[in-house]
Amino acid sequence: MDRTKQHGPIIEIDRIRAQRSRQTAQSVDRPDQSTSATLPKTEQGASADVLAGEGGCDSVFNQIAAKLPAILEEATALQLPGRVWKVKFQGESVDDCGGGYSDSIADMCSELESGATPVLMVTPNGRDQGGPNQDCFVLNPTLKETHKTLFHFLGVLVGIAIRSGAPLSIHLAEPMWKLIVGQPIDILDLNEVDSPFLSTIQSIMDLDSAVLIETDLPFACSTSVGRTVALRDPEQPRASRAKKITLENRVKYLSFATAYRLTEFNTQIAWVREGIARVVPLPVFSLFTGAEIENLVLNFISVI
Repeated sequence: MDRTKQHGPIIEIDRIRAQRSRQTAQSVDRPDQSTSATLPKTEQGASADVLAGEGGCDSVFNQIAAKLPAILEEATALQLPGRVWKVKFQGESVDDCGGGYSDSIADMCSELESGATPVLMVTPNGRDQGGPNQDCFVLNPTLKETHKTLFHFLGVLVGIAIRSGAPLSIHLAEPMWKLIVGQPIDILDLNEVDSPFLSTIQSIMDLDSAVLIETDLPFACSTSVGRTVALRDPEQPRASRAKKITLENRVKYLSFATAYRLTEFNTQIAWVREGIARVVPLPVFSLFTGAEIENLVLNFISVI
């Protein structure tokens, strides 16, 4: 770490724009309510709030994520023990001597869990209000290549928290931390975030032949965002899909459905790990469990 340098590059953030964007979106969605009213959960269950601008572009998180290339250009910035960047809040009389930087981190953590940016979403258990980890979050598996930088930046924030010892208040479900450190997850981990999925699978396996034929169930499973996806053999993606669950193929259905859900977050997890690697060597992660890394990120503990 470079302990002689006080901060990294100076970046401008418009928090007023972020707030106004959410108020505008809220007034459009609920014109009969005041802008301070509580909104219902989104389809993904990410939050009771709304995105700050299109795709969350006006959120503090997205604004700083857009400046990630400039932060990375300053070679020593991510190795600093304190402020990785110095904040200049547009339209605010704030001279960042450390407090502004801390405020920006707190703002981003709040946005990640409030739905101002789409990176995280509440667990399916939280969306359905049943089972464990209802107040925890998972990565949003619907976001693809155009959102890659956002996950890189989330990884950078996790790395900064570990390296600097400054906590990052994001409450990911434990299976997410396991995946971040490279640990495999299993069907019991799925139960920690989506209990109905496990119940559904078990119910299908317990149906007798006559009832299975009568129910005429599609060869498909629900995703973390509540959508239905048709399943196919992951090892033979070009093979034709089964259309219905039958007595003969339901064991295969169990295998395919579980495999899909266990790998649902792989793309986003890989991007987060790429971001972490910018700050902390990934081999270090192999020394810790997901729970231990969670503790490092959420508490004032540093091992580097």
